[in-house]
Amino acid sequence: MHSFSSHSTNTSTEIEKVERPRRRSFFKVLEASPQAVKIVKGVEDATINCRITMGSKESWNINTSVRSFDEMLRLLAQYSKLNIDLRLETNTVKSSTWIIGNIGKVLGEALRILTQEKSKTTGIRKLGYSQGLYGEAFAEVRILLTGKAGCWITRGPNVKFFGRVGEISEEALKSFFVEFAQAIGGTLHVDLIRGEDPYNLWYATFIAFGEALANAFTEDEWYKQQSIVEPTA
Repeated sequence: MHSFSSHSTNTSTEIEKVERPRRRSFFKVLEASPQAVKIVKGVEDATINCRITMGSKESWNINTSVRSFDEMLRLLAQYSKLNIDLRLETNTVKSSTWIIGNIGKVLGEALRILTQEKSKTTGIRKLGYSQGLYGEAFAEVRILLTGKAGCWITRGPNVKFFGRVGEISEEALKSFFVEFAQAIGGTLHVDLIRGEDPYNLWYATFIAFGEALANAFTEDEWYKQQSIVEPTA
């Protein structure tokens, strides 16, 4: 009887170990050059693969499992002139808020590496500004890549709070920009100026965001291997 009881306890423990979800956290840089960055990141039971390249336009492979958000990321790739391959793999269901926030963080981490690589070789402006239009909607985005991490999102008085953009909450989209700014180490201003349709408003925002990034990554030898001088009090 004693032997049987001991065997039963061990089996229960083994089952418990199998059923407990595996949680892991890792970050690997697989490629880093002035033209390409590839990283892989593990968060809980999910793995996010991201590769960003500059240069000639290539086909993009973007799959976060949130279809409408994937469309926004394609607009980002189009207007930033950055080839983006992005894939999320997970064994469990994740909320769109979780996915979008973590994608913002991964993109920021990848572009931070690209910023460092470009700064060591050709130099880049690090300052970008653009306006985005989509239908009746209008947005502005400004970004400064100087290590001053922060994100400010404002909404015009005539732009109502839609709450959701299809399957995505507006709070999730805001978290994308907040996480991106923290990860890239940059100052990000997002102004939602006009919009009567939630899709149009956020499409315009991602267009402006992409153009602002394209401006910030414009090659400029003036900024090669030097820091921007910050004002002192």
